[in-house]
Amino acid sequence: MKKKVFLIIALLCSFALGTLADETTGSWSDYRDTTWGSDYASASSFTVSTAAQLAQLAYLVNDEHKDFNGKTVTQTDNIDLSGHYLKVFG
Repeated sequence: MKKKVFLIIALLCSFALGTLADETTGSWSDYRDTTWGSDYASASSFTVSTAAQLAQLAYLVNDEHKDFNGKTVTQTDNIDLSGHYLKVFG
């Protein structure tokens, strides 16, 4: 009985470690779409449909200090952020 419990715990731990190894690494800022928002000065509305575009929006707000106040940003698709970290912005 103890061997079965130990085996189950060992299997669960190995599954958890294997899952953690495949989880999020790196930053979306390394994969951002640098062309997105290039019309910032003249545009009043923007659409975001990819993680790379969302990463560029975060970069423009956080690093370039662009103010989107008075502009409309619309998310047009479900965006899968798995695989990389996205820096909080706003």
